[in-house]
Amino acid sequence: MSQKSTYGSSVSETVKNLHDFAKLCLQENFDYESFNLSICLQPAKELPLHIIKTSSNQETAYVFYQDLETVFQCFLKSLDKQLMEGTLKVELLKNCVNVVDVFYLFLKTLVGLQEGVSALGLPHYKCIPIVTLDLLKASYLHCKNSESAYGDNFSTATELLQSLYQKTFMVQKLFSLFLNKLFLDQNVKAKPEEMEVYQNVCIKLMDITSVVNGMDCNLVAVTWKVLLSFATKFQPFLKSPDQVELIVDKLICELKHHLKNAAGVAQQALNEHTTKEFTVSCRMACFFIEGLTKFIQLYNLNQTMVARLTELVYCVFEDTLPILSTKEGEVVKLNPKLRNLVSFHFMGEMEKFLNFFVDCDLFRKQVLCQDTSTKPLPKLLLLLNLVRPINCSQHVLSWFESTNEKLSIIRTFFDIIPQVYTELCILSIHINKDTRPLYEVVASRLSACVLASPSFHQVEVELLDNLLCPHPYNSMLAADVWCFIARLIPPDESCQQFKSLVPLLNKLPHYCATKVPLFVLVGRLFSFLLPHHQEEIVSTYSLKSNFALWESLSSSGHQFPAPIMIDSCQTCVTLIDGWVGNGGCLGDSCDVVSCLNITHNLLQSSNITDELHKNLSLKQSLSLLNETLQSLWSILPTNVQVGETMTELLQQLLRISTLFIKLIFNFNLSLITCKVISYLQNHPNAVLICEVAKFLVTLESLGSKMVDNETKIKLWKQVICDATKNWLSYHKVFNEMELFSRLTRNPSNINLICAGSNNLELLKSHLQRIPVESNTSIPCIYDKHGLKLLEILKSNTSENRDQFTKCLQQVFISIQMLKDCKLNMSNQNKETLQNSLEVLNKIFTALTTASD
Repeated sequence: MSQKSTYGSSVSETVKNLHDFAKLCLQENFDYESFNLSICLQPAKELPLHIIKTSSNQETAYVFYQDLETVFQCFLKSLDKQLMEGTLKVELLKNCVNVVDVFYLFLKTLVGLQEGVSALGLPHYKCIPIVTLDLLKASYLHCKNSESAYGDNFSTATELLQSLYQKTFMVQKLFSLFLNKLFLDQNVKAKPEEMEVYQNVCIKLMDITSVVNGMDCNLVAVTWKVLLSFATKFQPFLKSPDQVELIVDKLICELKHHLKNAAGVAQQALNEHTTKEFTVSCRMACFFIEGLTKFIQLYNLNQTMVARLTELVYCVFEDTLPILSTKEGEVVKLNPKLRNLVSFHFMGEMEKFLNFFVDCDLFRKQVLCQDTSTKPLPKLLLLLNLVRPINCSQHVLSWFESTNEKLSIIRTFFDIIPQVYTELCILSIHINKDTRPLYEVVASRLSACVLASPSFHQVEVELLDNLLCPHPYNSMLAADVWCFIARLIPPDESCQQFKSLVPLLNKLPHYCATKVPLFVLVGRLFSFLLPHHQEEIVSTYSLKSNFALWESLSSSGHQFPAPIMIDSCQTCVTLIDGWVGNGGCLGDSCDVVSCLNITHNLLQSSNITDELHKNLSLKQSLSLLNETLQSLWSILPTNVQVGETMTELLQQLLRISTLFIKLIFNFNLSLITCKVISYLQNHPNAVLICEVAKFLVTLESLGSKMVDNETKIKLWKQVICDATKNWLSYHKVFNEMELFSRLTRNPSNINLICAGSNNLELLKSHLQRIPVESNTSIPCIYDKHGLKLLEILKSNTSENRDQFTKCLQQVFISIQMLKDCKLNMSNQNKETLQNSLEVLNKIFTALTTASD
């Protein structure tokens, strides 16, 4: 090709003309129209190959390139001035487009020349990277603000602005290709001035990411790809902690922005626009978490960055909660496909991030420390998502060790559970394209975490501590995890575990509240044992000296052979006779109560009718026990205060008597009904009335005529009268009343039982499942129980008062959340919860006064 352009100007003339024009542009009040720019730009489109091809012209090329950027900046400045004055000269905007066009041709030639020659380092190209980035920044900034800046002239300039944006984007893509072809010169480390070039390019790239923020998502992604690709390739030259921190902070901010936007859109009514916005936000969030994961693996993270990243992790789980969770009774707005964008795709990228971050010692300490400022639910969700990465971690042991600085992950799990009690009751979580109750997710993930523990003994200690914890969810979770383990470990080891729990179960006091979870667990573990291990347990631990164990075993539903039932009946007879012979002191009735319960459970869980036909000894033992029970009923005093001990004795006695009635044993039913009426009239008891209701249903089902109709009606009236004072008793008794109404051969009895009160209306409401307002007001509950509670607390230690105050605060939070979360709750129920909150506030105030 001739060195002459189509305009007849030489290369040197064209470069000189542009250089002169660039100088003039820098002067104030320069008249652009007086200069024929086409003399520079049109020939310049044919110059790039000529001025770059030979090394002698390279300096000329760099000057030419820099002058182009100077002219472009001056054009934009002049445009901005015009727009502020309310005018617009379209030719000036056209010239901007033409300058970017020449830029593109120049850069295209430069990239083409990189092919087939030895790769060069970034410093070799001197001003080209910086100049290109300045042009990109200025052009994008102009396009970003164009709608507001151009005002009424925007429609006139739309086509040119679109052309400017597209050509700038093409320059950016070429520049990305240019950077990828650069040579990584390890010797640059020894030349500070050349290292500065790399650092300046990185700063300029970060500036552009700020400019394009909020523009087209494709542009944002491409711009960040250029920055991250550059920071990855030239990582040895970008060791400045400030630069690394700045990139990490910008990635975090972008990720938070898109997640919050997605969470906000998810709460709106979905249409075509919001669906698209949600999809774009989720995909951008996936892009940024993926970029962040790759970037942080290249650099050593300091404490500040780890703290920022840990905060980000908590924010991620807090912001995705509205998308991935469903409250009880709530209608899900997002369709499964949209939810899967977060639960499957985004959380998949989040897991990759945690796979790397899980080995960071600073992160581990921050997660496992006892930090009260962190919200408990996001922290629980983080722990759930850490289980799989921990299982694959090289430092798995450190997650299970407790030190002065941190707890073990198992302990951290259990410490959070009481703080999220309400959420465990009402939330379901969408995980991996499936929705499951939050408690179920916690139990399964914690079980998987336990399997990863290198020290199973330490896990046993943690589980046992929480099994005996007063909080119901802690004990339930510990029991569920223990059962999960029992099914996986070797059978012999499982049997040894069972045996180790027996002494503890027998040692705990009979009325100890924390004994119940252990009691249930032992029964569940027994069902997991192999048959020969079960036989070993039965033969090793006799009933007479292990009542607690046998109460647990008998309630597990396991069918025991006839000799066990015979032994149980004989032991019952012996204990009752001995107790009656000692004067029937209620304080010594615990063994009698336990044995009655064991016998009832054993008979209930077995096919007793068939056994009676086969086994004469069993029939004789039951007959003897039947006589003993009737004797016990006859001597029980009716003038004794029905406290906890007497209630348990009456409850178990009534339960086993009801069972014997079902077995068609001769029983003095009139004696029982008279005794029960007397007890209920003198000492109403919520636990006892439920058993009495079951007893009455059994009588009706057998069609027994040993109790006259008038007595049954009188007893039913007493039971219903007492039941309406307690909502739980009310619910249970009316369930039994519903069965009674279906079994009775005389329907008129229902009207007689409910006569003279609103009981008939209450029964109808129950049958129709209509909620009924309690007659007991909240202030009355406070006056009756709150003041008495305060007296006990004031006389206790300050440590116990503090602990109780924390429990009350958690109850307060749970009630508040329940009131706010239940969307379909009636105003009456909301008012009741609000009254409960006021009661708690009264107790808080009184406790504070007592402490002072």
